[in-house]
Amino acid sequence: MADWTVDKTSDQGFALPWSAERVAVMRRTIDFSVAANNLVQNGVMPIFKLPADCIVLACGIKVTTADAQVSDVDLGLYTEASDTITAVDIDGYGDGLTLAATGYVNDPDAVFNSLGTSAFAVVAADSYFTIKNIDADTINGAVVEFYAVVVDIS
Repeated sequence: MADWTVDKTSDQGFALPWSAERVAVMRRTIDFSVAANNLVQNGVMPIFKLPADCIVLACGIKVTTADAQVSDVDLGLYTEASDTITAVDIDGYGDGLTLAATGYVNDPDAVFNSLGTSAFAVVAADSYFTIKNIDADTINGAVVEFYAVVVDIS
């Protein structure tokens, strides 16, 4: 049997290579009570721009001020090509999330979530992480913090 010498502090052998420049924690707080931020039924709002060849490891929202009438929003993925924004999966990061109560909300069964059915799905083209209001009521009272942990694998 061969002898193996592995430097576990290098990027070779069995060491896990990583770079802090390739990992991002994205956060954005949106106050939907500001008239310009109101989101009507079936309205879509981009939250983060995601580069091609990245993976969203985890994502969700923290509702700091509830909007009691809104109990159905989706977190999804839209791609941008030729100035046309096209839905890839409108609920791939969160399906049927509620803004009716404060606290952290996520959807561990969402397609693009790391715990979902297509774990570690790669974003194929420059895209947007978005919120879509499925609820019949306009989002006009919530304050929501969006977060995503993203790894660039390009």
